[in-house]
Parts: sequence; structure tokens; C-alpha cells
Amino acid sequence: MLALLLYAVPIQAQMSDTPPEPTKETADAAKEASEAAEAMVKDSKSGYSDSVNSAGGGSKTVSAELVDGDRIFDAVFGRKLVGKLGSDYYRFKKSVNERTGIAFNVDYSVLASRASFSSTDDEDAASSVFRVYGAWHVLGDHFNSGGSLIFKYEHRGAINGPQSPRDLGFNTGSALSTANYKDSGWGWTDMYVKSYLFGGRMGFLVGHMDPGDWADQHVLLNAWTNLLNDSFYNNPAEAIPKRTFSFVTRLDLGEHWYAGAGVHDSNGKDNHIDFGQVWDTPELFTWAEFGYKRSNAAFGETTHLHYWHQDQRVEAGVMESWGLTFSSSYVSDYHVQTILRVGYSEGDAAQMRRFVGVATSLPARGSDRVLFGAGWGSPPDKSLRDQTTLEIMYRAQLTQNIVVSPDLQVTFNPSFNDQKDTVYVYGLRFRFTF
Repeated sequence: MLALLLYAVPIQAQMSDTPPEPTKETADAAKEASEAAEAMVKDSKSGYSDSVNSAGGGSKTVSAELVDGDRIFDAVFGRKLVGKLGSDYYRFKKSVNERTGIAFNVDYSVLASRASFSSTDDEDAASSVFRVYGAWHVLGDHFNSGGSLIFKYEHRGAINGPQSPRDLGFNTGSALSTANYKDSGWGWTDMYVKSYLFGGRMGFLVGHMDPGDWADQHVLLNAWTNLLNDSFYNNPAEAIPKRTFSFVTRLDLGEHWYAGAGVHDSNGKDNHIDFGQVWDTPELFTWAEFGYKRSNAAFGETTHLHYWHQDQRVEAGVMESWGLTFSSSYVSDYHVQTILRVGYSEGDAAQMRRFVGVATSLPARGSDRVLFGAGWGSPPDKSLRDQTTLEIMYRAQLTQNIVVSPDLQVTFNPSFNDQKDTVYVYGLRFRFTF
């Protein structure tokens, strides 16, 4: 409630043809507005757009979320921060970044889902995600040659029962879940070093990370801000491991072309850092990518061809697998975001053997967005039927810190459900950022 009071009400500036005589109240209001403006740098509340290097990854990397979460939005209830406490908070974040090189964000998301069918007869699920994440710039400058320590600590937990929205998605009989909101508890989900050389043209990362933050990216790949279904997350025709020990590198081959590659432990575990496991059980997931990017491209705005390979995972009972994916993202001058993705896999490691998906995000009122997506997939088990997914979402930017997103998903011919030909999942997502 305190956060709502601090951030939900805009500063209203009264204007008239004849300015009123200055009073203590108007002087205090002017001072407060000045302090709020001082806390902002360009389109950033805490100045992160000028100090955080978010190049090279997709829209759900820590660096990208630091920059995106710090933007000034054209919100339903106003564009300005409210109150001295609100402006002080962002000036504090800016000061910490300038003095120590640490940029950080805190966010809290809640998703409530209801399905028209569930194999468990429990058709409701809810889950929350609390995250603290940031980047500590420790070497060199921010954009040319330097290095940062990237970190994220989070909690994911089901609400009112053991079933999370991700569980509910699979319990509908779909081969792809309808949400990434899990029940995995507390833990470190990112802890890695990010370095860049030669004027920012080459970068590499090493440590504990989500391989899906760097492999086969597209401009809408963020389940906290965009579409929820697995069809529009990491490509279902690729067996992306859970967070794990990884090494990733990327090289710009001129202004527009780039190449990237990664090596990861294929036996990753959510919320658990274990750098020794890859040496004990050397079962690897590797990928290579070659693509094209526009000048000043948005996060993940590339067109690329991507190859992946996963070793046999003996203990997990997963055969050696490989695949190819193609992805193209485009952001128009009118801020329309569009993606096309295709995937093919051999083996049983990926969720889909063949996959085609398209999605778009359209500007609406202010910073609001309307999102549509459609995907078709064929599972590795040829005895299962192909399934088609549709999703529509409206993302309402209520305040600078609060977003509400009603969502509808429809799955036709869910692959693991021989009782229903059509299943509906309704969702409502709340997200708070600070």
C-alpha cells in the first residue's frame, strides 16, 4: 500500500495565463519537481541507460532488465515520480552507481491462472516471483573495454497450494507450458562475469547463468514483461538447459554481422550454483550462431541461424540430440515489434521436433502494449498429435512501477490430452518494479 501511495499518483502541474503569486506550497512543489527531474537522466530514472552495458544479449538478461526497468514510462496515472521519498530513492540508486559501479533493481511479480481443464481437477494456480538483480562494474569503462559482475537472487513460490502456473500448463495436457512461474524457492540464479574488449566488439561471459539469456534470442523473449507461453519463450525445438555453469562469447563482424557460441553444463539446476558438477559429469550443451543486426538494434533484434547440440544425459535418460533454429526480429519506426521463429530437432531432448511461431507487440495508449502470438509444434514422439497455440495479452502500464497484464491462451489439440481438443487458460499478471 505504501508503494501505491508513493508511486501511483502523478504530480499535477497547475498552469494558467497569469502565474499566481509564489507561496510556500508552490515553492515546495517546485523544489520537489526539481528533485524528481534531477533523479532522471534522459529516459532513465536512475541514469542506467548511460552506465549499464546491455549489448549482446536478449531482453531478459540482467543488464537489459536493468535498463528497461529504469525507463520513464508514459503511464496511465502519469509520467512523473511522486513525492520526495520517491525521487530520493532513485537519486540514491544513481548515487550508488556513480560511487561504487553497482546498478540494481528489485521486482515482484504475481501470476494467477485458471484453466478450462486440468488432469488433476485443480484448475487454478498462482505463483509469485521476487527478484533482486544487478551489475557491479569493476573494470574499465562501461561500453568499450571493461568488465562487470552480474548477479541475481530470487524466490519463486506457488500461492494457495502446491500447483504453480507452470505445473497447471502441463496439467492441461499441453506439450508446452502456459507460464514460466514455478515453485523453486530461494536461490542464486545468476552469478557470472561479463567482459568486453576491442571497443565492445567482442564479449565473453563465464559463470552461473541461464543459457536462454544468450542463445537464440528474439525481441519479445521475456516472460515477465511479454507473452507467457513456452511457444514464445526459448525455442521449443531447442533443449535449453536450466541455469548452469557456462561460457559464452560473441564477436561483431563489422557493423551488422555477428557470431556467437556457448558451452554449458547440460545438467543445470534452478537456484543452485555448482561449478564442480560439469567436471564430475561432463555432459555438455553447446551452440553456435551467425546473424545480422540492425544499427542501434533493440534487445534481441536480430535475424540469425542457430545450431545446438546436447550430449547424451545418462542419469536423466535423455539421448544425444541436436537441432537448427532460425529467428528473425524486427522493430519498426512505429515501435511495432514482430518475431518469426522456426525450429527442427533430432532426438528426444527438446519439447518439439518441429516448431513454427510468430508474435507481435503493438503500441497502445501511452506505454501500454497489445501482444498476439501463434505457434504450431510437433512433439518428438510421433504418436502424439501436433498442437497449436494462440495467445493474446494487454500490458497496461498503470504507474512508473506497476504493470497489469490480462492474458488469454488457447491450445488446440494439446499433445498429451486425448479428452479435449481445445483448452483455455486465463491469466492475470501483476508486476511491481523498484
